[in-house]
Amino acid sequence: MKDNGFPWPPPGLLGICFFFKKGIYLQFALKSSSMHMDERTTPNWCDNMVEISHVDPARVKCLAEAFRTGHFCNALVPVPEDLKRAGTTEINGENLEKHGHDSRYAFCGSKWETNREVGGDGSCDISDDGMVLSISFGSAWGPPLGVYAKLEEQGYQVRAYYYESVMGFAGIWSDGEDVRYSNWGNSHGARNTLPQDLDEMFGISASQAEYEEDAEDEDADEDEDADEDAPEGDGAHFAPPRYCPPHPPFVHEFQCLYR
Repeated sequence: MKDNGFPWPPPGLLGICFFFKKGIYLQFALKSSSMHMDERTTPNWCDNMVEISHVDPARVKCLAEAFRTGHFCNALVPVPEDLKRAGTTEINGENLEKHGHDSRYAFCGSKWETNREVGGDGSCDISDDGMVLSISFGSAWGPPLGVYAKLEEQGYQVRAYYYESVMGFAGIWSDGEDVRYSNWGNSHGARNTLPQDLDEMFGISASQAEYEEDAEDEDADEDEDADEDAPEGDGAHFAPPRYCPPHPPFVHEFQCLYR
């Protein structure tokens, strides 16, 4: 896999955000985006748009049915039955010795490269000649690259686009190769870094530009309010400027303020 940059923060890194207000100190820790989390963990969702083709329309139809019923990944890379009953220490130990993984989540994270199934929702269309399947879906933590590799082993051709906005990475899988982009910064960086088709597929730079414009308007409004509230005459006290440390694109949920 080619990686054109490094995501921030790196996958698995504990994200820390600090809030200071009126002398009260609070600390929030974001959970690691490990592939081996269980089903109770809410994942970051990755958007995917994929075209899969094969000369045999019957095989394309079979694949479409697996997607529509929510068994897309398992139809291509089946989860061993033993791993579906993971839970106790004894069973997990047996699974690890037999399959190299102690649970289905660990297996899926390694073999599928996403630890949850895809399909059952999203869009699914077959071309008029029956040889091209177009699907779009969300996947947990990242795209199912291991499934794409298995499809190509079986004679399918795959071209897939993906974008994960929280960790800030996107990429294209084509001809058995994954090219990933990250660390592009602002909307201008996105336009200069990402291939045009990938950028336009998910509206990445356009969405960032809209956010940046909204943030500038919000800052301008706050500055105007501060000027109106500021005391006049000698002895006027001005609060120190707001400080917000750098953060990756589209991670807006946490604002760091020091007043």
